[in-house]
Amino acid sequence: MICHVRLGNHSGDWTFAGSTALRQWLELCPWQDRGGFCSIRIPGPTSVAALQQLLRHSVFAADGGQSDRLRFRLIEAFPGDGTLRAAVADALDVSPELPRRELRRELADRLRHAPTVFAVLPRDQNHAGAFWQEARTFVDEMSKTSEQPAVTLIFLETPGLTSISETVFDLSIGWPIEPLFQHTRETESRLWNSYVHNRLAWECAGNLERAPKWHPPSLSPGNDEGLEEFLNLVADREAAELGETLHAQLLSHVSGLLKKASERAFETELFDAGLLWRPPGTRTLRLIPWVARHLLEHDAPAGMRWYLRGCLVCEPLASEILSACLDLEVRVRALIGSIVRPPLPVAPPVAERVHAAFRQGDAPGVYYPKAHPSPPSGDGDAWVFAPFGDFVRGLDYWRSRDAGRRLERLARLRNALAHGHYVCWAHVTDAASLIREIESFSDRDFAPA
Repeated sequence: MICHVRLGNHSGDWTFAGSTALRQWLELCPWQDRGGFCSIRIPGPTSVAALQQLLRHSVFAADGGQSDRLRFRLIEAFPGDGTLRAAVADALDVSPELPRRELRRELADRLRHAPTVFAVLPRDQNHAGAFWQEARTFVDEMSKTSEQPAVTLIFLETPGLTSISETVFDLSIGWPIEPLFQHTRETESRLWNSYVHNRLAWECAGNLERAPKWHPPSLSPGNDEGLEEFLNLVADREAAELGETLHAQLLSHVSGLLKKASERAFETELFDAGLLWRPPGTRTLRLIPWVARHLLEHDAPAGMRWYLRGCLVCEPLASEILSACLDLEVRVRALIGSIVRPPLPVAPPVAERVHAAFRQGDAPGVYYPKAHPSPPSGDGDAWVFAPFGDFVRGLDYWRSRDAGRRLERLARLRNALAHGHYVCWAHVTDAASLIREIESFSDRDFAPA
């Protein structure tokens, strides 16, 4: 499921943690058979409009035109006796005052002629348990009618609401999916807007509810200091709305992060309040970036600054830039490997040691299956184990000093990102220029002097 989001001066497609699982559930097309229900976690009430349109599109896409007269309805109000049954009846223009058996038959008949998927905003948290029981009873009753299809309900759950269903899909956290380096000749303005979009998405922890608050003032391309000042300002503004209780819980939680997970204070409360999250591709909870930013500026607990700095590192950006670096490194190693001839210089001691250990089957972290067609165990393969910086300095096979300096820049950029340093605009521009420059290299640039 893809949602189009405008943030900063850039519009991009976002995906969500539960997108794939939800799509697979929708592809079962329960509205064609015995019905069913699930829950979708959403970031808050103001995101309902955008997500219900996304959901509507996904339902019709999954159906593929198989269900004649398929409909999608949003239930936000509960007329009559306030039950889900009455709300569904009202949406189908059936009187909820009918006797239960007759009402069930009438609803089943309407659904058979016009299958309908209902997106439901449940009532408040105080009634969540009763609402869940009512929903389950209603779906069970409808699935037992002789007419098919039965009712299909998708509950939209806002933070703090106890889950209505055992089947839950998380759309509360989204993330841009468009590559930053889509084209190596991107204009600075376009690259800057995409970079800012990604940075803002990270700072608000992918929360569509908070995203509108993170629109920066007009910043000229490359004004990273202005962006940083804006992020600090918004973090302080958001923190001012937390209240003393949540702020105290934050400090207590951060101070106890080195304890066992079961002993960490206020983890549930902070997660429900949207102050902890699981970044894309990770499993552990951590502070959302703007909270870490605020604590670093004002009252970071002793000894936790390294952790809080790590929370600010925009990992998807770091991963994309690091991936570009590794791709360029592969190209450089391949070019040099194509022109070197024995005898090679002696590899650095660390490379010789790891190579010897690998040949003996004892090089931790370096694993090749036995069936691999060409593991690096030959006499001249020690250089394969050399760190990239040592590799480009030791195999001095480029014609111009300019090319050598570019490779040194690549090694330094890769190392900075691999060591978890902060990601900023300078990394993006450095990577973009290296991509353009190194992708144009050929074996003529790497001929032995």
